[in-house]
Amino acid sequence: MSRLAGIILGAVVALAALPTHALDGYSSPMVVPAAAFHIEGEDSSAFFFHPDGYLQGDGSPVIMYAAVYLPQYATVESVTLHAVDGSDSCTAEPSVIAVLNRSSIASYSIYQLSLVSTTGASSAMQSPTDSNIDVATIDNMLYRYYLRVGLCSASHHFYSVEINYTE
Repeated sequence: MSRLAGIILGAVVALAALPTHALDGYSSPMVVPAAAFHIEGEDSSAFFFHPDGYLQGDGSPVIMYAAVYLPQYATVESVTLHAVDGSDSCTAEPSVIAVLNRSSIASYSIYQLSLVSTTGASSAMQSPTDSNIDVATIDNMLYRYYLRVGLCSASHHFYSVEINYTE
């Protein structure tokens, strides 16, 4: 019986040592994978999901969206885009871009918190980061948060957006 009590006590101590956000299922960073995004508009054939885990465009400009569910009052520290920018010949967007936006529930106004983009043609993975987040504190009672990703070339490969935050 004392062995069982020791195991239970050890489990209680271990759980008490965990931060509360770990118990709630939250942890930083939040990674929003390519598969979480949907396309704007009617042309669902403007991109396709590659078996290697990325979204690839068909050569025409495409804008995709994904909802972001961050903990109430979390502070966004940085936003990182993970993509391959195999072409710098785009006219609609300068390269692969990711924008973290918030939308007011009351007025439907949109505000840009962060914009990050690749830096030009390269077959290597690029992971540009924006650490200058405007209005970084999350308020889920007044705003909805979402990511907007744009690409315009068949040689653009979008993998994910990583959001680092603190609680």
